[in-house]
Parts: sequence; structure tokens; C-alpha cells
Amino acid sequence: MINALFLALLISVPAFGETPQKKEANKAEKLDGCSFLGGQYFDGDSFSVLTPKGETRICRLYAVDTCETDNEFAERVTEQALYFGITSEQAVELGNKAKNFTEELLKNKKLSFITKWHKALGRSKSDRFYGEIIVDGESLACILVKNGLARIHGIIPPNDRTFIFTRAKLEQLEAEAKKAGAGGWGMAPKT
Repeated sequence: MINALFLALLISVPAFGETPQKKEANKAEKLDGCSFLGGQYFDGDSFSVLTPKGETRICRLYAVDTCETDNEFAERVTEQALYFGITSEQAVELGNKAKNFTEELLKNKKLSFITKWHKALGRSKSDRFYGEIIVDGESLACILVKNGLARIHGIIPPNDRTFIFTRAKLEQLEAEAKKAGAGGWGMAPKT
């Protein structure tokens, strides 16, 4: 009887240190009023935001990948260069353009961070979470692809109407960017 009562008590009480993120990992949360912070490991698709509650969260964009900003991960730089049909040096240049573009676009603006609290890998020892950033009513992922600054790559969340972008939308924007020679698409050697 005591063991059953103890077990029932354990099941009904949240685990020590359990966060809402862990408890509702599959439920999307929208944090409105966030601010861009950048951060030590920030690039065009991964950076810190300050939430309205004063918490710092590292966001890694769903569905897109901007080029690396240095050659620390040479294999990845090579893969990114091949995607755009450019050299590794140009890929690093494109990565820095994407980083600067993201910073200029997001600084001094109120952002929405939509996430399902899925953890993303990365250089930072702090937790990074996949998410979508909305700025001026548009998805940052879409803006980066439209400007030829990111490739379609990585985790794309299920189309549950929580997120603005869809894979089809990203593919359409990428086709338009290629045609226009935007960003990395305009860096490729002319044949």
C-alpha cells in the first residue's frame, strides 16, 4: 500500500528541475517581443535572443543552413560550396554576408521566436533550440533563402500551421533566387 502510494505520488509530481520545454516538447511555443543578441557562436542561422522574461535562448533556424564564417569545419564548408556551385573561399565569404545580413535585419527589432524546444547541435556548450524567427511579419528562413544567403537544409518541422514557412515555399524562393542570381547563386562562375 505504501509503495503504491509512493509510486502514485512520484508519477503526479513533476521531476526535479523539469522545465516546461521538457514537459511539452512537442507543443510549439511562440515567444513574442524577443530581441536579437547575436552571441559568441552567432552566424546567419544561429544566434541568441533575449525573451520578454529576460532569458537568453540560442535559436538555430529550422530548415535552412547558412555557410560557415570560417574554415574550422572544412568538410562542411566544402559541402556548402558545392550546393551553391562556388569555391570554399566564396562559401566563407557568403557565410559572413549572411551573418552581417541577419544582424542588420534583426537588431533593434521585436521578434517572435516559435519553437518546439527541439535541441540543436552546435559549437556552443549552451543549449540551442530549433525555431523560426519572425521579423516584420516574415520568416527569417524565407528571407535568407530569397536572398541567396542560405540553402534548404536540416530539420523541417511538420506542417502543422504553427510555422510560416513550408518546404514548398522555401523551394519556390530558392528557384527565384537562383534565377535572379541572388547571393551565393550570383557568385558561381559563369559558364
